[in-house]
Amino acid sequence: MHREVQGMVSRPSITALSAANAFIATATSPTQAAQREELRALVLAALEELDEMDREIVALRHFEGLTNEEAAAELAIEPAAASKRFVRALLRLKPALQALSPEAAGGMS
Repeated sequence: MHREVQGMVSRPSITALSAANAFIATATSPTQAAQREELRALVLAALEELDEMDREIVALRHFEGLTNEEAAAELAIEPAAASKRFVRALLRLKPALQALSPEAAGGMS
């Protein structure tokens, strides 16, 4: 699947489901699996509430490890706009990430 956002370079898109799974992919027992499914649903719901561009900036910065400037270039936006979108996305994801663990929220308090 390729993303199609006007002005953006076409590249494989990370889905909200893939991102949610990546955040919680460590539990293995039946109880842990059930808890993982609940957390996956929570993170997925939070990711799906983000604008597509905000999901993309999270994917590029967090999962692909791009710098802010690289992510901005990839999305054809100014670095300042990329920074604002990234911070806004993290703030919106904060409750779901805190449900995973204090460390998963990146120490955001």
